[in-house]
Amino acid sequence: MEIIHFLKERTSEGKTPKGYIFNIQRYSLHDGPGLRTTIFLKGCPLRCLWCSNPESQNPFPEIMFSEKKCKQCGECIPICPNNALHKGDHTLIINREVCNSCGKCEEICVYDAIKIIGKKYSVEEIMNEIKKDTIFYRSSKGGITISGGEPLFQVEFAKSILEECKIYNIHTAIQTSGYSEFSDLLYILPYVDLFIYDFKHIDPYIHEKLTGVKNDIIIENLERLVKYASNRVIIQIPIIPSINDSKEHITKVASFISQLKDKILGINIIPYHKLGIPKYIALGRHYHLSDLEVPQQAHIEEIKRIFQFFNIPIISFE
Repeated sequence: MEIIHFLKERTSEGKTPKGYIFNIQRYSLHDGPGLRTTIFLKGCPLRCLWCSNPESQNPFPEIMFSEKKCKQCGECIPICPNNALHKGDHTLIINREVCNSCGKCEEICVYDAIKIIGKKYSVEEIMNEIKKDTIFYRSSKGGITISGGEPLFQVEFAKSILEECKIYNIHTAIQTSGYSEFSDLLYILPYVDLFIYDFKHIDPYIHEKLTGVKNDIIIENLERLVKYASNRVIIQIPIIPSINDSKEHITKVASFISQLKDKILGINIIPYHKLGIPKYIALGRHYHLSDLEVPQQAHIEEIKRIFQFFNIPIISFE
């Protein structure tokens, strides 16, 4: 009754929404089983310190600038309608508070130094991209994954894509932090074959320091979701050195997950990496974890053994 109620309430609007996307990644191997097309939606209520996609956080278009590519030609400066661009001593200066991401500077930059990240798409436009690779989905047992950001931040748009994919018998997955109304999870539930559910830290106060929000909603939603989506959930765990990778913390996480193991497919471990740092620079932001080192493989294996001790399956998408 709960699922039917929310479905009726949501679908009564009868509109086909559009949404903001910052990337469509084809032939992806790390966002679910098989070859996949990953649709990255903008907007996220969390601010994880290690986020490798900082351009996903804000729900609106943003300007990214590559100082290495810029030749200081100055062609973009006079074309800006808001006077947001200025020539500095050695680089272009962007006043991001007055920039409205209109894209005129991107259009004129022949050096590809300026990019506007986040463009509005219709469901039809997304499906046109997805359908190009259906032959690869079938041969590899792949499909599409909606990621972000937080896909539930644009739940109507995400649901419309998922629903359309099911018409074409395309396997669907969604990567979520779980920080949302549970009704949002119920709303997309009939159209999702696989939930990839993030679990970052078990302590609510440390979780808040690391992400900006406590984890009580996330844990509650996970415990409820596995009852409705039994054996359709993989818990994804980022391993961040000195933050959530201690033996004590991993043991607590494993102990908690072991209570759910009969209803989940397993866990997926994601080691920390630094690939997102250049994006922070391009967005004019500070990256707070620049001193962290990538975890050694031996340490990752130790962490895996703790989960194996609790008989929790470890799943790799590689």
